[in-house]
Amino acid sequence: MHNDRLDPPVQDRTGRTRGSEGSWKALMNPTETEHEPDMDRLDALDVTECRDEGVPRWRRAGVRRATVIATALLLVVTGAVIWVVADAGGPDPANPQVAFTMGETTVSAKQVEARVAVLEVLYGIEVPTETDELSAFRGATARTFAATLLISSEAEARGVATTTARAERTLDRYVTDRFGQAGRDDFDAALADTGIEEEDVLAEIRLQLDGQALFDVVTRDVTVAPGAVRAAFLSDPASWAVPARRRLRAIVVGDHSTATEVAASARSGADFADLAARYSLDQATRDQGGDLGVLTRDQLDPAFGRTAFRAAQGQVFGPVATELGWYVGFVTRAYPALREFAQLRPRITDSLVATRSLEVWNGAVAALLEDADVQYSPDYQPDPAEDSELMPPRTGP
Repeated sequence: MHNDRLDPPVQDRTGRTRGSEGSWKALMNPTETEHEPDMDRLDALDVTECRDEGVPRWRRAGVRRATVIATALLLVVTGAVIWVVADAGGPDPANPQVAFTMGETTVSAKQVEARVAVLEVLYGIEVPTETDELSAFRGATARTFAATLLISSEAEARGVATTTARAERTLDRYVTDRFGQAGRDDFDAALADTGIEEEDVLAEIRLQLDGQALFDVVTRDVTVAPGAVRAAFLSDPASWAVPARRRLRAIVVGDHSTATEVAASARSGADFADLAARYSLDQATRDQGGDLGVLTRDQLDPAFGRTAFRAAQGQVFGPVATELGWYVGFVTRAYPALREFAQLRPRITDSLVATRSLEVWNGAVAALLEDADVQYSPDYQPDPAEDSELMPPRTGP
């Protein structure tokens, strides 16, 4: 199934995810803020599976070495057409305008910088200011850009390239998720502030979605043996255990009186989502019914977490005072801790398959780069130590 979301979370081995950032993080314990809420919608309290239907699965299938590589990538990317030059001898050190070449294709420094500008808008990427860090950043950016172009070309050659319509749907969902239902004007303003056109964003989205599609093709047949799954569990059972979790909603207000009124209304049967839209000061969650996602107690503000984990499924709790306001919460779902192998087997399997899939993906992308004979100018030379650290296409902040 194709996914049209722009910000897939990345799961760690305990099932916690890291994804887009919102002001709900005010509730989270500062020592745990690197772990975003697990957005898995689990089907049963005993949790025999842990999957997010809205997230592309960076898993599956065996790899065939990529053999179709375009030497002339006439792609419109970040507002400029990558041009073809007659001399394919690599970047001219005396020409600082060239970032890298691939066969007869030359990509300019201006194009690389333009793509970074788009990534800044989409993902909040910050360009380093220190000389050493900036040099490393330029090299990594150039290598990623080269790989992304080759991946997109390979996706087209294999018949899995993204359509314009899907890229547009993905952008629409991104704008809604990031700026809210009425946030198109805010998004347009953000583009105007940086001088970026919507076509530039759509071009970047297509590149990223092409990467997702090719990843699925390349890793489709990746599997792990049942014995390997059990061995991984037995090697360190505690590391695979999943603590108790709650799927929570929350409304934050500025004073105890309003919080008491909201809590009373919620307990009397008022729709929690309507109350969130009316009262909550958290702009990141108020239009989503106050949904915080699935969280462990340690990921929450201590007072809020203590109260939330005392409440039963379907129960309103609060008001709870925190440094950032008064909170009224609701337990949408309560998930028990998982410690037994039978409970954890699907999760361990997914983790091992994901690890193996990354290895396969890294090999496939490395092969694309090697066969394309990418030549970088001195200012955009990647660190050779990072050659083995090729991650799947990122499509979210």
